[in-house]
Amino acid sequence: MKKLIPLFLSIFILLSSCSDDSKVVIDGIDTKKDNTTKVAPEVPKDVPEDKKEPEDSFTTYNQEYKTCGMDLPKMYNLKELKNIYKAHDAQVDEYAQFIGGYALYIFGVGKFKFTSHGLLMKFVDGYAHLRGYVYNESNPAEILKVSVILKDRRTGETPKKELKDIAYDENGGPVDTDDWAYYTLEAGLFEGSGDLVGTCLDITQNSMAFQIGFGANGRNITFGASSWFTILTAASSKTKLPPYWKIDGDGDINIDLERPYCIKNAVSDDYAMFTRDHTLWLAGIGFFDSIKDQVLMLEFPNNTAKIKGPLKVHGKTGWNVDLEMDLSDKTTTAPAGSPYKELFDAAYSENGGPVDVSKWRYYQTFEGTLTGKDKLKGLVIKLTKRGPAMQLGVGANGTNDNNGGSSWVNYEIVSQPDNEDIRFEANKGDLNFDFYFCKRVREEYEPDRYPRVDDQ
Repeated sequence: MKKLIPLFLSIFILLSSCSDDSKVVIDGIDTKKDNTTKVAPEVPKDVPEDKKEPEDSFTTYNQEYKTCGMDLPKMYNLKELKNIYKAHDAQVDEYAQFIGGYALYIFGVGKFKFTSHGLLMKFVDGYAHLRGYVYNESNPAEILKVSVILKDRRTGETPKKELKDIAYDENGGPVDTDDWAYYTLEAGLFEGSGDLVGTCLDITQNSMAFQIGFGANGRNITFGASSWFTILTAASSKTKLPPYWKIDGDGDINIDLERPYCIKNAVSDDYAMFTRDHTLWLAGIGFFDSIKDQVLMLEFPNNTAKIKGPLKVHGKTGWNVDLEMDLSDKTTTAPAGSPYKELFDAAYSENGGPVDVSKWRYYQTFEGTLTGKDKLKGLVIKLTKRGPAMQLGVGANGTNDNNGGSSWVNYEIVSQPDNEDIRFEANKGDLNFDFYFCKRVREEYEPDRYPRVDDQ
């Protein structure tokens, strides 16, 4: 049945296309376009909120997402999420050969940029869904709602290389195309609003597959994706288009991708047995808070991970430390003592709750270091595993039903602070944290600074 859906898209668009030339005002924009002169307006200071992805949209990905009257994710029965990325316009770096700074390019029309950001969601059955709102750089009142279905995730295909030759590992560069993954662009719709109200473009895959990985966006060496598409002639000829659009039928997608892997305090919700609002607790010292957008968790393809970033002791001015933890022996099979459940029974899926522990992942080995700063300068604390493995996933923080993690530690004092009035003794503690999107993640996902992130 799914193979017939792209054909149905074109038929649906032909039957539902709008040819009304009357004046329509949406979000304060006059959609009756002057056919004689095209003057690019200034970029609007405020894009309507309903034409943006909300900042927290990665927690509400299963909401209805209709384009041109069709809910493609529902039609393809996309339910069990495996991974999620925030999508941005692909920026150029020193390895680029072509222009960038956009998410979508329609030949004969121009560059389109995200109004805020997009989302790329990957599902367990090899499907993925790219969505978001983009605006025309030369006319920001022209907005398209994008919905693209990808299928058949695979590796080992021939990559499309658009960076300079020196970017690739066979020439000594940082980009290894053997790490890339590929999808087939199964179906896609672009629905217009603003100056494009009534527009619905139906797209299909061009000659090359959708590719994802470091350098795969063809504009820089960071983690991203690119794809090439054809606008179906029948659909575009019947839909309502501005008369100055000269579509030649093709286009491409170039995006940077980031993951929700910044760490913040886990705060108790109604499922919590215990009242918490911290990232780290060490008995005898206090509760540590994460610094916004600075504490990262990076997971690598060799089943290892790293947590790093600054923390501060709650209520203690100048009690600041840098945390660095190395984790290994990742597994999705619960080891001895795991999963460790700290929420009320109602939170778990076997009792009708949102937390399914079968989807958690674990790091069985880890150790870490806290290095003091400011009033704690000179302090070095060694952290070691105590009890169960570190657990990650929805509800794994033992504090709420967010995506996060927890672990339990012993600590020893390697060196005391330089300030002789501050002294600590060895004791125990635990970590309880949420994951979220942050600005710093993309900067840290550079192949020349860290191992490549597993495209899992």
